[in-house]
Amino acid sequence: MLSCNSSLAQLAKRSGSVSKSQSSDFQIQASKKIDRLVGADFRRKQIRPLGKANDAEFMRRAYLNAIGRIPSYEEAVSFLNDESPDKRNNLIDSLLGSYGYNMHMFNWWADLLRATDEFEDTSGAPYIKWIKDSIAENKSYKSMVHELISATGGGWQNGAVGYYVRDQGMLKDNMANTTRIFLGTRIECAQCHNHPFDSWKQMDFYQMAAFTNGIKTAKSHLSNYLEDKEDMDGVSRDLRDVSRLIRYAVYDFSIEDTGTGTIRLPKDYKYRDGDPGERVGAKSLSQFGKTVKVSTRSKSTDPGKSRVKFADWLVSPDNPRFTKVIANRMWKRVMATGLFEPLDNFSSASEPSNSALMSYLEELLIDLDYDLLAFQKILYKSYSFQLRPNAIQHPDRS
Repeated sequence: MLSCNSSLAQLAKRSGSVSKSQSSDFQIQASKKIDRLVGADFRRKQIRPLGKANDAEFMRRAYLNAIGRIPSYEEAVSFLNDESPDKRNNLIDSLLGSYGYNMHMFNWWADLLRATDEFEDTSGAPYIKWIKDSIAENKSYKSMVHELISATGGGWQNGAVGYYVRDQGMLKDNMANTTRIFLGTRIECAQCHNHPFDSWKQMDFYQMAAFTNGIKTAKSHLSNYLEDKEDMDGVSRDLRDVSRLIRYAVYDFSIEDTGTGTIRLPKDYKYRDGDPGERVGAKSLSQFGKTVKVSTRSKSTDPGKSRVKFADWLVSPDNPRFTKVIANRMWKRVMATGLFEPLDNFSSASEPSNSALMSYLEELLIDLDYDLLAFQKILYKSYSFQLRPNAIQHPDRS
């Protein structure tokens, strides 16, 4: 695990019962640390900032970034006429504490998690509600991801199951999306053959897919009863439509188990590390922290609760890629450009544009227990965010 910054930790302790994420002193000092790292990188690369944005530029950028709209006339006048030296930080606190922030953040999450109003044959409403509720209560990113990956049960009791209901029948594709979204790694190419440009093997893909293999959407007895009755003679079209709506929206939105933890290799598997059709156990990517496995010897239909093991491994601070990817996503959300691009294709050859800053952002996010709201506040309150648009240029070296 990355070590905590001692000076920031001491500031948080002095704040008494106030958590680090709520401590204004901690936020300000963390912002200054970010600015020092950005400044050092500018000097090293001989880049000169163009200067600080004026109040109008800052206000417009803050509103658009934080809540997705420009300020109203009244809001603009109020901010521009405010003579408080802390008015910029106060504006950030106000925007990130608003309903507008929640909705703008929901749009970001909905895009990342591919949430829609309707899936192929059921409503996406429980999934959407779960995402909105998680944002409203400021659930930590770590908790959200763990709940998504390990989700089971009925959708109206646990909307997180929508992460799998959305991809029912396509669990290999779901695993490819999981590694892309949360690990910034594209392994889908290895579903058919060893990756030609990275270290991933076809065996790696199938061992990862084994963690979620075998999970099924559940149907209650009432769901089956309704389905049987819908096609009976004499049932009106309106009644049939109502029955299907109830069945799709209420009874078919559920996951009944946590997967088998094993999977069979394809019949045309051609590499020496396995045989065609061989059953292999789940195993995490060895490049990312401590490896976890599920044995093929267990006769249980749910050996070791494979998805829970996978979720524990995925969100562990000992898995360096998990923290790095979300820290970079949040940096781009606030600053417009990631420290490494593209966001979801980080390979062994990738290198952040500012390695020291990337390391500190990872450390900071762990220190904040993956509180994305507090993390964004720190970024927004930095001098780096206040630089003018396109705010760097090389000096004249003649």
